[in-house]
Amino acid sequence: MSTRLGEAERQRLLKLARAALQQSLRSDGALDRELACSEPTPALLELRGAFVSLKRPTPKGPETIRGCIGTIIPRGPLYKNVIEMARKSALEDPRFAPMIADELCDVRIEISALTPMRGVAGPEEIETGRHGVQLRKGAAGAVFLPQVATEYGWSRETLLKQLALKAGLGEDAWRAAELSVFEAEVFGEPKPSV
Repeated sequence: MSTRLGEAERQRLLKLARAALQQSLRSDGALDRELACSEPTPALLELRGAFVSLKRPTPKGPETIRGCIGTIIPRGPLYKNVIEMARKSALEDPRFAPMIADELCDVRIEISALTPMRGVAGPEEIETGRHGVQLRKGAAGAVFLPQVATEYGWSRETLLKQLALKAGLGEDAWRAAELSVFEAEVFGEPKPSV
C-alpha cells in the first residue's frame, strides 16, 4: 500500500507540476530551480502512478478540462511521474491543441496520486467515488479516475457502460471484460474565488 502524502508533500508536487508547465512553455528554468530547492521525501520517491489534470474555469458552471494525462503503471518515483504528466497534459493530450504560455495563469492543476492496481472478481467490488476503474477486453482498454463517477453522478452500471464506450466497445462489453481498480489521493491548487 502507498504511503499517504502529507500536506507539505502535496504542495511540493503541485509546485513541481506548475514549474514543469512553466519551464515547458516559457523555457525559463522554473523546474530546475524548483528541483534544487529540496530533496524528495521517501513518500515522493515511491513508485506510484499519477495523473495530472489541467482545469480551466468557465464563466458559468463547472471547470472544463484543458488537458489530462497520466500513467497507472509507475514509470519511476511519484514526483518524476507528476513532472512528466504535467508536461504531457499541457502539450500532448490528443484532445486539445498544445497549451501556450498565455494560458498558464488560467489553468488550475489537480493531481491524482494512485495506489497500485488490483483485479476484481466482478463489478460488485467496485465502489463509485472510491475506486478508479480500468477495463480491458482484447486490445481495447480505458480507464476512469475515481472522481469521474462522482463528478458526473454516475451509478456503478453507468460508470461501466461509459468505460466500455470510452474503450470503443459496445456499452455492455464491460460484462465480459477484465476489470481492475485503484484508489487515488486527489488534490489541487485552490479554485479561484468567484
